[in-house]
Amino acid sequence: MLKTISSSKSGIISKENILQFDDDIYNKAISKHHLLYQKGIILSDFNEPRWVLSNEKKKYIVNFQLHEEELIDLCIDNDMSYSKFIYDLKVYVVLRTGTCILETLRQTVSFALEETVKSKCYSTGMISTSLSNTTVLMYYTEFVKIVAPEKAAYILECEKAIINNRIKIAEKKMQGKQPCSLNEFQSYFKFDEIIRDWWDINHDTDEAYYYFPLYLFWVLTTIIPLRVTEFCLLPYECIFEDAEKYYIVLRRSIMKGSSSAIPKIHSYTIEGEYAKHTYEIPHWLYEEINLYRQVTKEYHRNKGLLFSIDYMYSNKRFFKKKKPLQDAIFDDSFLSMLLRDFYTEVIVGEKQFIIVSEDDLMHRYQHEDGSYELYDDELMMILPKHTRHLAMINLILRGCNPMMIKEFAEHANEAMSYNYYGNITKTVRCVTKILYDKSKNKSMRKKLTNVTDINPLSVLISEDSTFVEVDEGKCYSEKFANSNMTDCYACGGECRLCRFFIPYKKDSVVVNEDHIDREMDFIVKMLSDTDINNQLSEYQLRMSTLQKDIADLATKIWQEESNNGEKS
Repeated sequence: MLKTISSSKSGIISKENILQFDDDIYNKAISKHHLLYQKGIILSDFNEPRWVLSNEKKKYIVNFQLHEEELIDLCIDNDMSYSKFIYDLKVYVVLRTGTCILETLRQTVSFALEETVKSKCYSTGMISTSLSNTTVLMYYTEFVKIVAPEKAAYILECEKAIINNRIKIAEKKMQGKQPCSLNEFQSYFKFDEIIRDWWDINHDTDEAYYYFPLYLFWVLTTIIPLRVTEFCLLPYECIFEDAEKYYIVLRRSIMKGSSSAIPKIHSYTIEGEYAKHTYEIPHWLYEEINLYRQVTKEYHRNKGLLFSIDYMYSNKRFFKKKKPLQDAIFDDSFLSMLLRDFYTEVIVGEKQFIIVSEDDLMHRYQHEDGSYELYDDELMMILPKHTRHLAMINLILRGCNPMMIKEFAEHANEAMSYNYYGNITKTVRCVTKILYDKSKNKSMRKKLTNVTDINPLSVLISEDSTFVEVDEGKCYSEKFANSNMTDCYACGGECRLCRFFIPYKKDSVVVNEDHIDREMDFIVKMLSDTDINNQLSEYQLRMSTLQKDIADLATKIWQEESNNGEKS
């Protein structure tokens, strides 16, 4: 039985309980397709073999001609009409529009056509178990129930596949999602220094404002954990001043972070699926954004967004790619293009850095000097999605608890926020190393040719030098030995940052981060109690089963209320 959720505001969603496709359902589907066509969601005529769907950010191709020859032969063998089968599938897609993202509709059509061929019209074989999208499995099963209700054995296999998928998802949630695989953290500190220094020198040039979206992305999303798409949808009127304070208006998705059993209604519009949030910003950032708006105000931009693709392509130095369609908007693909260009033109071209990969560092660690650090002239390629993780780590290091982070990052639950704790030790290790190197007047990383390069203090220290034993090392400060705390004040009382401190262990980084590791281990142990996890896993499985029942009940109540309203 197919159940969809209705929305009286948009008229996009129709709520139907369908046992079979009949004339009434067909007429409703045609009417709804007409409405979706008017709203610019479906850009194709109902009878076209390929549909183009749009959500104002991206277009999706739904191809109803996949496996056409095989399906025609199967329909003939099973005394079915191929044209009616495709017509019914289109009706189903129309009725489901608004209850899921457009990519799910595209996958549902592709999966339905492929599985119908594999199963020989639901007669043999088992449903594919490789699909991880439970929603697609549910939609496919509902479609089969409508067009082939007599195939009870196959429908049972479909329902088993849905249950197994839910169990896998529940188990994965309870095991904890693995933290995002980030680069060696030196890369982020180096990139930050490079892009900020470069911007300070070039900020009032055409070249700089070609890169402005990338620069703003870096300085903004490493602080506020925005998704890449949320950043790309910055409105042109995104800044304002009030009472000598400066603010930025950001769009945050309202379609993410929900664990509700009732599916959200998709409007497929920017205004309908993103809410505006206001954050205070420093005056210098307000001025930078305002200058970019003035420089680019005469250039074409779609949907009232801040970033102009036309302005980017007006820069002759970088006009080397095919210009996009007139209705295109600045999205993650253009941001990635700017990032690649910045690496090519600035980081490698101007700064003469060498780009290294994870494999390069692993090879060095295993076969060279056992070091996993970057040399002075090396940098790894960062990805736009990394900045959200960096912002989350920044929040954690500032003392935000998982509940606060969940709300700020718009996560579905605290467990998702906890995933980011996995990268904390790496961050601390890198920061500690950088501060340690600076305190010893060393570069980030270089191959040493003189023993005195190891520690500027080494020429002053000998076996006869006076020292005082402190926690985890020796202090060679003459002032400290004479009860004068001046050198201690200079490093904030942190021995590991003091140039007069020599640790007992060779690996000072390990010494410096031991207490962090101990704290993190304690947190992990508290959040990894076996008994508690087993109970939570059981509850999660129960919830997966109950969610569908809740949705069914809500739909039934909604139907009854609607019917009562119509009667009255």
